[in-house]
Amino acid sequence: MESKITLSLFYMGLLSAVIAVALSVATFYGTVQEQVRRDLQASGDLVAVAYGRGSVSSDGLVEFGTEDLRITLIAADGTVLVDSDAPAGEMEDHSQRPEIEDALALGFGWATRQSQTLGTNEYYYAQRLEDGNILRVSVEAATVPMLLSRAAPALVGILMLLFVLAVVFAVLLTKRLLQPIRALPAQLDDPNLANDTSRVYPELVPFVQEIQNQRSLREEMRQEFTANVSHELKTPLTTISGYAEMIETGLAKPEDDKKIAGVIHREAGRLLQLIGEIIRLSELDASGLQEARQDRVELLGLAKECRETLESAAAQRGIRLEVEGSPWALWGNRTQLWELVYNLMDNAIRYNRDNGTVTVEVGKGFLAVRDTGIGIPKEHQGRIFERFYRVDKSHSRATGGTGLGLSIVKHVAEAHRGRITVESTVNVGTEIRVTFAE
Repeated sequence: MESKITLSLFYMGLLSAVIAVALSVATFYGTVQEQVRRDLQASGDLVAVAYGRGSVSSDGLVEFGTEDLRITLIAADGTVLVDSDAPAGEMEDHSQRPEIEDALALGFGWATRQSQTLGTNEYYYAQRLEDGNILRVSVEAATVPMLLSRAAPALVGILMLLFVLAVVFAVLLTKRLLQPIRALPAQLDDPNLANDTSRVYPELVPFVQEIQNQRSLREEMRQEFTANVSHELKTPLTTISGYAEMIETGLAKPEDDKKIAGVIHREAGRLLQLIGEIIRLSELDASGLQEARQDRVELLGLAKECRETLESAAAQRGIRLEVEGSPWALWGNRTQLWELVYNLMDNAIRYNRDNGTVTVEVGKGFLAVRDTGIGIPKEHQGRIFERFYRVDKSHSRATGGTGLGLSIVKHVAEAHRGRITVESTVNVGTEIRVTFAE
């Protein structure tokens, strides 16, 4: 970003400098032309006055000519009578010259002609005298290319200086522009930052506010997650610790050993499951799909594999598992997509009724899991994918749920550009559909 801003400022400065130089040259050349015309007219008027008063003869006009100023006296028919630079008798007829025609018609005339060989412009001013003759004065002046060639060393030096200055100012301005932005990370904890225009650009205030809001939200979620994890871990550990203490102190009867061992085993398994899902969520948070291997994954076959894995758990409650639809494949991580389908089906089994049905449907761009279970109240449907969120906590713990399965589903779906929708009716059933971008 810094290099882009520096280059942009540099190019802007350099371009502005070049344009300024070009405009200055054009303005200077225009001013020079105007001054040449004024000087030429003044010289012509001075010679005309001297000639008109009789102070100088026609032949004496050549005395007014100089190395730069040329004097020519022309008859009304275009014949050259006197010229300060060349023999008059050898000069061609001038009646067709624009300045002569204008002088005869209007009393004065102007013309500019370029010399290709000398690279100069010839400026002519002609005026009609009282005796009917035409007095013409002319002067040579450099053209733009000649001016540029003469000024080339100075212009190159100026452009080099402007180049260096453009680099220096671009770097300095970039550092000055970015200084408040660089200082933002260290000041984001200040709640008054967005209101202090001396520390943050007004244009960045919405951006700063959004970052601060996200940080606050993330901190709240972190604290809530920490509290939930502590609570969820504490529950099975308290049970295990309590039963272990009974055995240690001899309070447990020998005939209860098997029951106690079963409780400890069940709670330990629940604890391991919880820890595993927390670790899995952390992995998904850290990497998503970017670092995971991607393959062509066929969802219908994947759903059938999950059905085989869950058939035993479903059969214990008489729940029938059905997989239907047509084969459809997408690019993704097979392990993650297996977790998505498994968790949706496992959730549908846990919250189903005994002897109910779980149906998995796969079609072009979607996977849907329907159950005939207890349903989800409408006010809870938007939160079921939050970590540790349970609609019925007692029912969830009784079925062995951790409250993290649907969070994993959400992460995997988002990593695969999927969109999740929920349709549920209490005491009728629930459908969770994942629609993938094709």
